[in-house]
Amino acid sequence: MFTVSALRGDLAHFSLARLDLRTELALLFLVLCGTVIAFGSFTWLLRVASPAAVSSYAFVNPMVALALGVAVGDDVLTSRVILSAVLVIAAVVLTMVGAPSSRRASESLVEQRLRAAT
Repeated sequence: MFTVSALRGDLAHFSLARLDLRTELALLFLVLCGTVIAFGSFTWLLRVASPAAVSSYAFVNPMVALALGVAVGDDVLTSRVILSAVLVIAAVVLTMVGAPSSRRASESLVEQRLRAAT
């Protein structure tokens, strides 16, 4: 994104002097939570959960960001945002519910192929 911004000439309008304390704290929060905490959680989750559960982070992270934006920032919940959040959460729940059965089906298929090969 930085490269695209530079190519478009957006950096000409950027000045570090214009950043306020709130912006600096938000950046610090994103760096700490987005790298240290999120990556640590992600690698731990890879060891203890199914791939379907691990992949759900991509859907859950925006929900966390939305909640933080409303609680800490000045984001507003509209009916459209709430509907979108409900749909995303429903998709995650369906993914989590369907994961064990699809895993068993995959394992069964692998076992069948191994028996056929021997």
